[in-house]
Amino acid sequence: MRAVIANVDGKNARDCTIVDISAGGAQISTSQDLPVGFQVYLLDTKNHVAYLAKVLWSNRARSGLWFQGKQPIGSGMPPCLVFLWRLLLEAKLREVDRYLAEGMPKALVLAEVGLKAISVHEMTQHASGDRKFESALLRALSLFRE
Repeated sequence: MRAVIANVDGKNARDCTIVDISAGGAQISTSQDLPVGFQVYLLDTKNHVAYLAKVLWSNRARSGLWFQGKQPIGSGMPPCLVFLWRLLLEAKLREVDRYLAEGMPKALVLAEVGLKAISVHEMTQHASGDRKFESALLRALSLFRE
């Protein structure tokens, strides 16, 4: 499963792959080692859930995470976690770009990625001055206007 790993303030984020997941943790594949003991958010982009996790172990391409909390991404999130919505949207837009580059029709891509106009419009109410979020929202909204 495609996912995003980010530090707890959301400033450093990168794509990763969830290799294995359970209620208590996950094993991920990432391009860089993560520091053991480091706290991160793992965003399950398919299910719109962010897990607050601690890195238990890490080697060249894989890391083991222990979940310390779970946050559905959507309305009702604490304002301090709205950056998770931005990270989710940015990940969805990268997926859209990959599929479009492969020649998939846009309507099929949006359905496959799970990006819906109503969700994007809901997000606009929570961008609150985050320029990166606003930019991603404008790009997402343009996909529904073309």
